Amino acid sequence: LYDYILNKELKQSPRLSYLIETSWTINTLNNMIGFAGLVDVGLRYSFYADEEKPDASMQAISRVIPYFMSGFSFMSLIALVLITVFPSSSDIHRYWPALLAAALYLPFILFIDWFCVSSFFILVGRCLGYSLPISELVPLFMISITVGIMSMIPGSLGSFDLVMVTGLVSLGLDKVQALSWIFVYRLFYYMCPFAVGVILFIKNMGGKINEKYLGIPQKALESIS
Repeated sequence: LYDYILNKELKQSPRLSYLIETSWTINTLNNMIGFAGLVDVGLRYSFYADEEKPDASMQAISRVIPYFMSGFSFMSLIALVLITVFPSSSDIHRYWPALLAAALYLPFILFIDWFCVSSFFILVGRCLGYSLPISELVPLFMISITVGIMSMIPGSLGSFDLVMVTGLVSLGLDKVQALSWIFVYRLFYYMCPFAVGVILFIKNMGGKINEKYLGIPQKALESIS
């Protein structure tokens, strides 16, 4: 099933027989050899990577591979709860730090992205001098993000802002303060990074386009300048 999802990420539809055979091979060899997942990644790249798009294939594999350990992490959490709730006479409870480390893997993978985003939003408010309780801000932020995603508007422009402004006003800010908070957040989380991204895109793709068309685009820009 992991490899089925991986091939979906790679936009490939291999034969079911091929998928079963290769997945069986990968998992059994990885179980025996391991090498901290290097065999896992290497074999999946060898079997499923698109030779014409090696970088894209590796990116897709890198996105999916971390979630392969999610079940292990969840079971470690269950085990940690069990040895805490039901103390045993054996010495197994002494190894609870190992279980805790494994159990923290799943929330780390799932939540670090959005934890950083919400923390940045709260930090913007603090920098502007708006001290609202985090217990109110985090739910409001996540609700606004959810509404924005459901609206399917690029960048959640408008939908996120409307819910957030309404919520911030209800928490005691006036509309100008709420709008300034959202504007600064969007400026430094969306607009500035996007501008840098466009520059980097032009830098990297511009050279390839210029080479493809025998240097004509560069000469045209120089002439216009």
